[in-house]
Amino acid sequence: MAYWKVAKHIDIEGRLRKYGKRIAVQGEIIGEGVQKNMYKLRGIHFRIFDIWDIERQRYLLPMERFVVVKGLGLGVSDHVPILGVRKIFQDYKTVDDLLEHADRMSSLIPVKQEGFVYKSYETVGPEVISFKVINNNFKE
Repeated sequence: MAYWKVAKHIDIEGRLRKYGKRIAVQGEIIGEGVQKNMYKLRGIHFRIFDIWDIERQRYLLPMERFVVVKGLGLGVSDHVPILGVRKIFQDYKTVDDLLEHADRMSSLIPVKQEGFVYKSYETVGPEVISFKVINNNFKE
């Protein structure tokens, strides 16, 4: 129900039709009534984390995604926060290094964050690489 409420509120169907390209937008909702609203937000909000290009059969790279978000008439706050750019396999050598990095406070409010999603900034062959590291100390 919350997804439909947000979809209607931001008129995502109208925005996609007006944009005119065949894409699928993936995101999450946060706010009142969603997973205990840990960010203490008023209302319900949609945050984009991926866009699938149906014609090219691939996920968009981060900079391409931001161009589309803008083209949809949405702002940077409608995208999940990007907290930095890393050379993942140079900066983190082991799974334990990644888990240690994920064990920190949220940048939004003073609670343990759920984890990090890592996405490639360029294609690896034809693919965009993406994975999530969950904070072992995160408590819902």
